Amino acid sequence: SYAEAGLSHAAKSRDLFLRALSIDTSEKMRLDYASLIMLWGDFITSEEIFRQALLLNPDSFELQMKLAGVLLASQQYEEAEKIYLLQLRHDPSNQK
Repeated sequence: SYAEAGLSHAAKSRDLFLRALSIDTSEKMRLDYASLIMLWGDFITSEEIFRQALLLNPDSFELQMKLAGVLLASQQYEEAEKIYLLQLRHDPSNQK
């Protein structure tokens, strides 16, 4: 069936990305993986990866926004809203 084919494709895609990740262990590759698995609905792992990255780079606007996005996708609305509002206050391009 179409659903089974899609699941098979997702599983194969995930395997390929994990193999690539075992070769290229850069932070960028891990963050790309976190973004990809968020699209597949693995919000818990995606959130963990973004939180770990923020420990190393807590002022990263991009990481904060990606974390807020995964929180929003996993229906953690209050925490996502706090991050969005905090980032808007600190974004220099948002000053009027």
